[in-house]
Amino acid sequence: MEDNENKQVGTPAEEVQRVKTESARCLDHLKCALLVHKLAGTDDAITALRLIGDYFQGEKSATDYSLDDTKELFNTADEGLLFPQLEIAVRHEIKKKIRDADQRARAEHYVTVYMERWQTYGAGSASDGLWLPAGMEQYRGKLNSERAQKYFPIAIDHGIISINNDRKGYRRNEKNGVTKRLLAYFLMRVYLPTQRGIFPGTAVDKLFNEKRIGTVINKLLSIYTGGAPPGHEMIDKIFSN
Repeated sequence: MEDNENKQVGTPAEEVQRVKTESARCLDHLKCALLVHKLAGTDDAITALRLIGDYFQGEKSATDYSLDDTKELFNTADEGLLFPQLEIAVRHEIKKKIRDADQRARAEHYVTVYMERWQTYGAGSASDGLWLPAGMEQYRGKLNSERAQKYFPIAIDHGIISINNDRKGYRRNEKNGVTKRLLAYFLMRVYLPTQRGIFPGTAVDKLFNEKRIGTVINKLLSIYTGGAPPGHEMIDKIFSN
């Protein structure tokens, strides 16, 4: 068996990493089958990625039976070992259970996108929708709303925001014309969809390495109808999905 340190993260392993343990549970094959059934029935990429992430994360932090019917054990605490094995299992289930060619291709695509995002951004990003860097977990309750989980990935796909290369947070894409006012408008629509409530200003400022985004939102609401500044159309497209 090859050395784990030399494995390429995210590449399906040919062998299962076996360990000795006193704690074990069976891999939930029923949940895997249910995931594939749901993937076949959705054409919404955000929903599909969340479903995959929920299943993958649900198999973490335990020791399960292997996926190749040898009934030997492998470590699931390490995403680099577990997720490629789960990818193999899900793809096998897709080929076995989804008969419609278009649905099968779509489900395969969802798995590919999930794994690509996981490889690029690391733990939590693909499944949570909102990725938080180390040191910001204390803000998860304020930032990780259902709307954030839904619209942050869409904003990335539209080139509005990106995850910083140093993985210390997000940034607005200035090269695409995203000004601080447009970023503030986007975040207002995420966290204050009714334009009322408490905006998580301190947490958002840290996440985007910006200053006083909440103040910018207040100015937008006082100047423009609905707080929509010039160029808001590029932001509105995100929320049309």
